[in-house]
Amino acid sequence: MIENVQLIPFNQVIFYEQYDKERVTMIENSIADEKILIDLPAALKISSNQYLILDGTHRTLALRNEYSNSNSG
Repeated sequence: MIENVQLIPFNQVIFYEQYDKERVTMIENSIADEKILIDLPAALKISSNQYLILDGTHRTLALRNEYSNSNSG
């Protein structure tokens, strides 16, 4: 059951796992083409301004990159 859904500023996100740049790029392309994200990343609030990504490191990075690209031009 989803208890709380909210947007988290990227500067408050930390990761515990490594990521694959090619996989991030693949997800970025999918988001750009489909305009949809199937599974939301899951995060745990660990302090008043920090959230640990528990599931969805690649999706979070892809979303960050897509947002950065859409606001740069």
